[in-house]
Amino acid sequence: MRCGKVTASRIHDVLAKIKTGEAVTRRNYRRELVLERRWGTPQDSGYVSFAMQKGIENEAMARDTYAFDKMLIAGIDIEEVGFVQHPSIEHAGASPDGLVGAVGLIELKCPEANAMFEMLTKYPLDTKYRNQVMWQMACMPERKWCDVVFYREGIPVIETIRVDRDDEAIALMEREVITFLAEVESEYQLLCKSYPR
Repeated sequence: MRCGKVTASRIHDVLAKIKTGEAVTRRNYRRELVLERRWGTPQDSGYVSFAMQKGIENEAMARDTYAFDKMLIAGIDIEEVGFVQHPSIEHAGASPDGLVGAVGLIELKCPEANAMFEMLTKYPLDTKYRNQVMWQMACMPERKWCDVVFYREGIPVIETIRVDRDDEAIALMEREVITFLAEVESEYQLLCKSYPR
């Protein structure tokens, strides 16, 4: 379902800017999507580092820890969800880590020790994460906030940073995504001419 579509985890590549020309990460992501649309197979590297694998393994525990904490406070349920299509942009969507109650989202991060230390000592939330959850809210207009949860196995605390919906930022992202997808379509047509089915 994600193949050939702009997703929240890669929105930072769409928004990447440099002083002159195009950011390499933006160009590379556009071409990944072109190839995915043409042949219907994922084109990301598929690389999973040790840290990424640990994050995958710890995600369920992070969700349970957050849920337990929130349930003690307000009895809030967390519902897991798959890919959510953007309501008006055809080739775009998001896969949030969970729906919290009627209006919230959760995004789970299980970082390496250095990143966890930074979150526990109150460094500001990385723009990449803020953009990711803002795009999730763009895809789910009824969602008003997202808790970004930092969890690390063996540490008895979780760090939760709430990001509130910002409709102005979302509108800007949507314009950028529409422009980006027009570029994807243009390169897709070029590829189809060069390699017809």
